[in-house]
Amino acid sequence: MGRMIIIASGKGGTGKTTFTSQIGTWLASLGYLTVLVDADAGFRNLDIALGLESSIVYDYSDYIYGRADLDDVLTRSHTTENLYFIAAPQSAATSDFDTERTTAFWDSIKSRFDFVLADAPAGMGDGFMFAAEHADEAVIVSLAEGSSLRDADRVIERLETCGIDDIRL
Repeated sequence: MGRMIIIASGKGGTGKTTFTSQIGTWLASLGYLTVLVDADAGFRNLDIALGLESSIVYDYSDYIYGRADLDDVLTRSHTTENLYFIAAPQSAATSDFDTERTTAFWDSIKSRFDFVLADAPAGMGDGFMFAAEHADEAVIVSLAEGSSLRDADRVIERLETCGIDDIRL
């Protein structure tokens, strides 16, 4: 079973997406089978950071709603061997997802990949919980300023309530 790491912060603009794309590419270049999941439904940007924006056909809502299987929602990197991507939906709300199908989604990718990196949306809303409830560990990305650090501390508290105790800043 692969390691699932949520990349999170309390605020937008801290560098979560850049961090996710760079660490994911590095892990894949080391030979680890790696998938990056954009968990920011409605505001996805990880596909752009990876240069895959024109390659997206399906997103994880297609899997969760039963319209596609896992192989359909996986997009292979054009530039990095061992690197895959799963897009967030542009309009589906993660709060509408069936819990059983959501768990099956995360379990399927965790069983298939060495590393699963989930690029969470800023804050602690539904998209954050969509990934946090299934993560094994977390990386918090913060700016070195008061409000960003305070929000990061709140995110850490929330992740701890999800049972994640391996949290790095």
